[in-house]
This record gives sequence, structure tokens and C-alpha cells, in this order.
Amino acid sequence: MCGEYMLSIDGIGSIDTVIKSLLVIRRSRLKFRSVEATTNGYGVKIKIRINGLDDEASWIARKIESIASIASVQLLKGDC
Repeated sequence: MCGEYMLSIDGIGSIDTVIKSLLVIRRSRLKFRSVEATTNGYGVKIKIRINGLDDEASWIARKIESIASIASVQLLKGDC
């Protein structure tokens, strides 16, 4: 088990949605590897690469999905 994940997040808005997502991860025991955010003026697509335990990554995905400005969250397991 490698513990590498990518969170793919679609949200409404822009920088506020990115910051809210990052603040949730900040409270976890996961390690950031990279963050990429793009916007089209109406919404934002965020890709966050993280390392950590399976349970912690799943918990983070559920917490981010509960943010009002988040449309969808996908937790993708990295290739090891």
C-alpha cells in the first residue's frame, strides 16, 4: 500500500472554494504533494496530491464534499 492519492474537486466559485478545501486538509495528518487549481469564471477544478493513510484520505474526501460550494469530489488512488 503506497498511500498516494489525488483529490479531484469540482466547485462553484473560485479562490474561496480552494482555500476552504485546503483548510480541511490542513487539519488532517495527510501530507501535501502538490495543488493545482484552474477556473473558468463560473467554477473551479482543484487537483490535490496527498500522501497518508486510507482512512484519513477517505475522511478528507467526505469532509470536503460537505462544503456548500463543492459540486463533486473524487478520491483517486495513485500508482505505486
